[in-house]
Amino acid sequence: GQKVKAKITGIEPGDKGRLKISLSMKELAQDPWDTVTATFAEGDKVTGKVVRLADFGAFVEIAPGVDGLVHVSEMSYTKRVNKPADFVSEGEQVGVKIKSIDIDSRRIGLSMKDAEGDPWLDVADKYQPGQPVEGTVEKQEQFGIFIQLEPGITGLLPKSIIARSEKPATYEKLHPGDTVTI
Repeated sequence: GQKVKAKITGIEPGDKGRLKISLSMKELAQDPWDTVTATFAEGDKVTGKVVRLADFGAFVEIAPGVDGLVHVSEMSYTKRVNKPADFVSEGEQVGVKIKSIDIDSRRIGLSMKDAEGDPWLDVADKYQPGQPVEGTVEKQEQFGIFIQLEPGITGLLPKSIIARSEKPATYEKLHPGDTVTI
């Protein structure tokens, strides 16, 4: 019983001598890409919904009928993302930053990691040489120990420094996941 406006897209003979009329409501609606440049600009931060996952990234709808791609390399500064499905799921709301808009190709490049910010931007303000800090051991290598100070910020404690410390055995006994002050 709902009244709608539609455009007649075709009339052809149907069965039993009746005409078959094809209608489209979509063709009457404005193309959402016509207003993209008026609504969005490169550098804008917006929230969108993950609508489709692919091996190379996630498509995020930032407005009805307007999707952009978050390439797998643009998903996180703090985690290595091999499969987008391990990081996001369809239907999830995510914050993104618009990196590029190509109206002719109807493509928008998006970044989740730029929306959350680069954790390295204020490292020089947070950490000073000689400052004691607490971190979590990520892994031991022959040349030293990788220690995470915060998500996305990992430093290397070289073997040469460990050897000169007061208690080198303390560092050599560390395992991934252990907390240590350095």
